[in-house]
Amino acid sequence: MEIRIYVNSENIKTNRIKFHSLTIKKSIDEICHSAEITCPLSELKKVKRHNKIFIKALMDWNKEERAVTYILVDDVSATLNSREKRMTIVGRSYARDIVDSIDSGRIEAAKLTEVVEKIAQKYNSDIKVSHYPIKPDSSPNIQSFTWENESVWQKLLTIAENNGYAISSNQRSGLYVWKRDTNLANNANHKFIENKNIVSAALNKRGYEQFYRYCVKGNYNTTEQIDFSCKTKRIYTLNFTDENISKKELQTRAASELMRRKTDELTIELNNWGLSDKEIEIKKIENKSQVEVFYEPKQLIAVKIPSFDIDKNMIIKDVTFNLSTDSFSSSVILVDEGAL
Repeated sequence: MEIRIYVNSENIKTNRIKFHSLTIKKSIDEICHSAEITCPLSELKKVKRHNKIFIKALMDWNKEERAVTYILVDDVSATLNSREKRMTIVGRSYARDIVDSIDSGRIEAAKLTEVVEKIAQKYNSDIKVSHYPIKPDSSPNIQSFTWENESVWQKLLTIAENNGYAISSNQRSGLYVWKRDTNLANNANHKFIENKNIVSAALNKRGYEQFYRYCVKGNYNTTEQIDFSCKTKRIYTLNFTDENISKKELQTRAASELMRRKTDELTIELNNWGLSDKEIEIKKIENKSQVEVFYEPKQLIAVKIPSFDIDKNMIIKDVTFNLSTDSFSSSVILVDEGAL
């Protein structure tokens, strides 16, 4: 497998850039993927602020290029000294234009997916928005959505979470509007197994984030959820001032807070980004197969670590890909099913 990086136009040989190292971060908690690319200083003239960067993987068996992530350039820096000359490119998914913009607006009577699409088109017309799974669009109806002299993004995330949804970037820098109980469809058969493909693992059982009672309040309603696995009487209270928030939304938010805060976190280090070239060839996975060959947020993964007494499916929350001198590695954070 070969990683290729293009500037402005994908698949055009003259638009490829040379690079020394690459780090890509993806998280279900962050709208944007991010990437940091270290290159020879000779590439400086090719890259400008706000350029599109296409990071792709060339599949060995059929020579298809598969999208890993697409970004816009946030920053280009160059350094030189007696030992080296190099430049660094830092960028995020196209949705950074939504996150960074301060503005006002109002959208009336639309499905959540439509709200996200209208906002995306306002700030960057290259962002393609889709409900996941694609059909049917079961996202909730939003009576009214307004923002005033602020970044719309945090408000959009809040209304999505209150309705049991998440919003995140995909490999081509579009946006998925996820139902939270929906995982990324894939039958690539990823597994993390102790003494087989795990380089190292760390288990974190955080008590300070967990509470016994979760109280979520609106202007006219209050709802509670109890976590009986928490043996103290700690209380977590969340207040919303939105007049349109329903009791169902309050209940959904209380349940999601409970699940997210009680979960264990498992961090696993690996010497790959996903399936090996041989596995991809044996399975004959093509781009049109719509099978994820790399680790991605919201993937369901079988995990077996007897030393931690873990033998179950877990969900990827965050993944970091690293590539340096042809050495692939990744760091994956997993949580319990239902926590995302």
